[in-house]
Amino acid sequence: MRIKLTSYIVTWLLCAACALSSAFSQNSVQNQLPTGSLFSAEELSKGFNNHQFTPFGDPKFSLEILVPSGWESHLSDVDPGQITHDTDAPVPMIEFYPNGADDLGVNVQYMRVPGEKPVSAFL
Repeated sequence: MRIKLTSYIVTWLLCAACALSSAFSQNSVQNQLPTGSLFSAEELSKGFNNHQFTPFGDPKFSLEILVPSGWESHLSDVDPGQITHDTDAPVPMIEFYPNGADDLGVNVQYMRVPGEKPVSAFL
């Protein structure tokens, strides 16, 4: 079973960030965040590759993402019904993982905010 980092993790991180901002002053939280480049240009060129995707064959979903060298990536298998109900549940878009790994990977998903709801109510 592949462990997947999903939008649920992102949602949790956003909620944690909101909780931190109310518990600590904004300056103390910002001082803990990394700033500047985490990798040099040389490290990026040696250790990562650009992967381009057009999920669902739709250019409005096109994206480019840096993936560590030696990792595999592919578009996720999606049932058309999942896209139709993208306000109800996250829809998988892309998966990438280290070569040969069956217990680690990243799953990129999206979920559309219903037009009648503010983003704050959605998260």
